[in-house]
This record gives sequence, structure tokens and C-alpha cells, in this order.
Amino acid sequence: MKLKHTNSPNTTVKFTKLAPIIIAAFILLLLVSIGFYSLTQSSIRDNRLEYIKKCRTLTNNNIAENLYDYLNEALSRPITSLDTLSGFFETTENDSSYFHNLRIDLHNHHLIKRVFQDIILYRTSDDAFVSAKRAGYNIKDTYSHNSLSYADLHELLTLTKREKPIFYLTENSRIYYLYPIYLSDNESTSSAQYYAGFCAIWLDEDNFFKLNSLDIQDNGTTVIINDGNILYANGRNVLSAEAIFNIVNKLEESSNDYLYETLFSTDYSFFYTKSDENDLIYLYYEPIATPVEIFFDFNLPATAMYWLCIIIILLLVIAIFYMKLQTIGIIKSNKPKNDAQANNESLIFKNSFDLLHGNTGLSSLDDILCNVIHTSAPYKYTSCILIEPEPFTTLKMTTEQRAEFMKDISASLDMHLDNTADTYYNIMNYPNNLITCIINSSSFMPENLAHNILEHLSTVYACHFNVFCTTPTISLSELPRNYAFILDSCKYAHIYSYNNVFTQDTIELYEAADSMIDNGLTKKILDLLNQDYFDELIQYIRNLPTVIRQRGFSYIRVKDHYRIIFNIINDYCKENQPDYQYKDMPLSNIINQFETIDECSEFLCDEITLLAEAIAVAREEAENNVNKKYIDHIIEYIDNNIESISLTQTAEHFNISVAHLSRIFKELTGTNFSDYVAEKKLQQAAKLLITDRDMSIGDIAKNLGYNTPAYFSRKFKEHFEVTPAAYRKQHLND
Repeated sequence: MKLKHTNSPNTTVKFTKLAPIIIAAFILLLLVSIGFYSLTQSSIRDNRLEYIKKCRTLTNNNIAENLYDYLNEALSRPITSLDTLSGFFETTENDSSYFHNLRIDLHNHHLIKRVFQDIILYRTSDDAFVSAKRAGYNIKDTYSHNSLSYADLHELLTLTKREKPIFYLTENSRIYYLYPIYLSDNESTSSAQYYAGFCAIWLDEDNFFKLNSLDIQDNGTTVIINDGNILYANGRNVLSAEAIFNIVNKLEESSNDYLYETLFSTDYSFFYTKSDENDLIYLYYEPIATPVEIFFDFNLPATAMYWLCIIIILLLVIAIFYMKLQTIGIIKSNKPKNDAQANNESLIFKNSFDLLHGNTGLSSLDDILCNVIHTSAPYKYTSCILIEPEPFTTLKMTTEQRAEFMKDISASLDMHLDNTADTYYNIMNYPNNLITCIINSSSFMPENLAHNILEHLSTVYACHFNVFCTTPTISLSELPRNYAFILDSCKYAHIYSYNNVFTQDTIELYEAADSMIDNGLTKKILDLLNQDYFDELIQYIRNLPTVIRQRGFSYIRVKDHYRIIFNIINDYCKENQPDYQYKDMPLSNIINQFETIDECSEFLCDEITLLAEAIAVAREEAENNVNKKYIDHIIEYIDNNIESISLTQTAEHFNISVAHLSRIFKELTGTNFSDYVAEKKLQQAAKLLITDRDMSIGDIAKNLGYNTPAYFSRKFKEHFEVTPAAYRKQHLND
């Protein structure tokens, strides 16, 4: 049938030649590739520089926490009754009992700081030294030993006297932190200080530097350098020391913090930084990636964006070819209308508007319909089809672009509906970005035509649509009511989103379904929140859109259901989440920002997740605060009852469970309960072997709770490397 279309001026689509399109596409692809490569190289460089800065920050923090703070607390502060380490440099005591107690003190510090392998104190006044792991109290006695630990000590003594702490790598590839000790000369009237000795700490490099936790590239290498020594190297491709120091010299001479260099036929990128606090040099390097590797490295965030741009460009070219080869009916004439045509279209628009809104008498309805569809003999059934494009698409357009877009849609429908048999129609552009089709047919199901229209529009436009159709009517007097009903039905896009077909019958069923979605909703949500069933609540809310769509509820019921959930969760977040960002925002402002119930559900799930994390953090902080108060009392209780102490006894004394005691002890001391007790018992045994010579080894084993003297002797030898008898004999001889 011949189309009668109003308020949609014809336009002509001009096609250009294919050759310029291909050239332009090639140039665009080339420019995008060059821009991507340049941006990626810059991004890689910035990421690598950021990586070594993280290395520097992490190491500086470890030095401050594990070295500077520890040394200040243990050595630099005045002697107190709780700490005798700094007194070692001022006293002249050298008897075995004093050194033994000092060694036990050192061993306790060694246990506390798990990043230390050993701690050595050396004083210059009498060449005395003491270690947390090795016996021996005068440096002269150690030259007859071939122990590697003594070799390290001998090497440290050959170093030039230092004014400030340094890191030092021994010939045995062990890293020491050398902390010089200077004391004021009390006999001098001046404030001069003299060199009293040093504290040398043997570091566990992996635990101390902790760089394995950072996100290093698979082919990258991290190096830490100090005082001409490579202290630490982590990576798959460790270059020679000569090559590394050559690169460091070049970087120090230049003003850049990165360098590209070819070594052994491989191109490398080097990134450099230096810590002003401790003179450590950090170097990161990796082989330079080829363009092919970069373009196909999907670990880079920009790679996906690059290929997305390439796909969009290719799709655009294909679309232009398609438009050239397959005319889809958006070709309109630029021939100007004459006044008669304009007046006729204006009249048809007015008649259509009056017919749909009941602005005419019953006697003139048939005549108006004939005028609208341009026929003298209309068919039996009349209905309306309403087409609504997704607002997200039209909101991004200007007013002029939006008007042209709606006209193009009308023109495309014009050509499409013209092939529908036994059907008259009229297309009318309507305010608020709606298109109305008045359909007159002999006998048909408007739902089928609505699906056909949706399929056509989805193929032509990169936009989603909703299509609404009224129930076919014989009486034109019912048309205004039916049309008003589907106009109001546009609100169901909030529930079902877009790319749907809705019939009047379907919407009427939804409106009639006035039952509650979920009885006892308020109690259910509050119970889940109060019992910390956050995962179950998230699952319930995430499944809610699917349940609503499957069962079919009225718009008002759905709106009220979500409003109740929003209100409960909003109040709960205000009470339990200190940094809740919507605390001062009205509830209506929060709800009205969402287009669909899917967005509502995702927002609620995100807020519940943040709420759960905030509650978990608050509870963990509260638990840790309580645990920290208990741990000092627990350790004191263990030390006072070391002979018969057990995990169960301690838990009962403090009225807590065995599992809880074991967990907090491990978390707050860094060692297991049993290991701590075993260590304390052996220390007590060593002390009794020297101080109480009348006690036999069997008595000592029995008093400390060992099952047999043989078992005690084996454990003692494992720890001190000598038997209890040999240990007592050695110290008695001393």
C-alpha cells in the first residue's frame, strides 16, 4: 500500500567513490598504530620507573622499621634495666656469665626480627665480641677456627672505620648492615666522641628486601647496589657485574633516569633511581619488546583499546561498502516541497493527533481515518505501534542531531512498511523522541509486525529500541484509550530495559498482577544484614531482576520493592560505614539516577560489598587491639612457668580457646607457641648449666619438663651445637 508519512522531510544520501575511502582507512589505521606504539612505549617507561620507585620505598621502609628503629631502641638509647645491649660498649666485663646473658639477650632480638640471620656486637677496647648464634668472646681466639661466620667477622674488622652505617657484601656473599657505635668521652671536658665498636647484622636478603611481592615483568631483573657491591639481584636475566656497573656509571653521568643500550646483541632498557636516605642504588632492566610483541601483548591495557579501534575502523569501512552496495531505504529527495504539499502534511498530522487523543466526534472518526491513511475504504482493524529509541543514544546528541535521527528512523520505516501487504499506515514523529504508527489492516496480529519492525531497526541502527503495540480494535472510539495506555507503558523500560516488544495485553497482565513480590521483605533484608550474610543478600538482589521478569509484576510493585531495599541498606550503611559517600544525599536522588533495575541491583551489590569490607575491617581492628593487650601478659606468664607450661594450660588460664591462643600468638610474635617455649627452655637450661653447678644434667632435664635426659641432650646439641656436658665444661674452663 502507498505510504502516508508526516513530519519527515526527504533527504538524499550521497555516496563517495570507494578508492578515497580505502586510502583514508589505511591512513587512519597507520596513524592509530603509530600513536598506540608511541603511547605504549611511554607507558612502559613510566611503569618501570614507578616500579623501581616502589622498590626504593619498600626497602627504605624496611630499613626504617627493621634496622633504624631497632638499633635506636636497642643500642643508641641509655642503658635501662630492660636492655643491656648498649652497655656492652661501655663496660669492661668479659666473664663467661656476662657474655652468656648477653648472647641470650641477642638471641631474643634475633627471634623478634625474622629478617636477621645473626647479630654481632664488637667493641674495640678489648677486641671482645658476642653473637646471637656463635660462641666466642675474644677476636684472637677465633683465628684458629675455619668457620664461615668467623671469616665474615674477620673481614668486617678489616674495613675502614665508618662514620655512618653501610651495607656490606662479604666474600661469602652475605649481606651485613654495619652500624658504627660512637660514645661520648666522659673523662674529657669536650663533647668529643670516640669509636667504641660496631653492631653487624647479617640480613636475610629475600625476607628483608621483599621485592618478590612486587609485580615484576617475566623478563625483567631488579638489582640493588651499595658501595660498589651488588647486594641483591632478582630476575631471569642477571648481567655481569662489569656490565651493570658500566650502565650505572652512564646513568649517573646523564640527567635521565632511563637508558637504552645494546649488550651482547640484545637491546635493553634500563631504569634507575637512588635513595638519598641510605645511598642504595636501584636498577631495573629488561629486553626491549619488538613492535610485534607490543601489538599482541594483551597484558597491556592499551592493547585491547588498540584492537577495538582497529575493529571499529574496519566495521566502519564494511558499513560504508554495505551502504553502497545495499540501499536500505534511507535515500530521500532534496526536492523542495510546494506550499500545497506542506499544508497537506500539516493537515494529516493534525488529523492523526486528533484521532489518537479523542479530539473529534464519533461521527467523524471514519472520515478522519480515511484522510490519515489516504484511502476511501479502510480495512476492518486499526491499532497503534509506538517506537521508542534508547534514551542513552539520543541524550548524547544535539537538538539538531536528535531531530535528524528521528527523521531518518521514520524514513527507514517508511520504506520497510511499504512492502506490507493489505495494510494502510501513517508514521507520525511525536515529541519526547517517540514515533507513532497508525496501522489499518484487513486481519493481522500487530505483535508480528512489531517484531518485524524491531528486527529491521536493530539491523539498520546501532541503537536499541522498544516497540509497543495496542490491541487491534474495530471501534475507533477505543483507539485513544489504547494509545494512552501504551504511552504510559514506556515506563516498563525501567524493568525490562530495551530491545523488547510489548503488547497491550501483556502490559495489562503486568498491571493486574498486584501481588507482593516478596512477603516479609523488610525482615528478610534486616536478618541477612544483622547476621552478616552479605553474600546471600548480594545473591538475592542480583537475581531479583530475573525473578521479576519471569513472574511479571506491575511497575508500581517493582518500584516499591526496590525503594524498600534501598531504604534499609541506605540506613544500615549510614550506621555502620563511617565513610559512606551517600550519607547526606536524599534517598530519592540516589534511586532516580538509575535507568533500569539491573543498574539498581548492581549498585546495591557494590554498596553491600563495601559495607561488608568496612565491617570486617572494623572488627579485625577491634580484635587486634584486644589481642595486643593480652600478648604481653601471655608471654610473662609463659616465662614465669616455663618448667611446666603448655598451650592448653595457658589457654585455660586466660579463658580463651587453644586455637585462638595459637593464632594470635603466631600473628603477634611471628613464631609458634611450641617453638617459643622450646627456645625458652633451652635458654633456661643453658643458664642453669653454668649458674647452678650442683644440678645434674638429668635434674635440669626433669625440672624443665623433658621426658628423658637423652632427649634433652639431643635437643640441646641441635640448638647449641654441643652437648650439655661439653657446654658446661667449656664455660667452667673459661
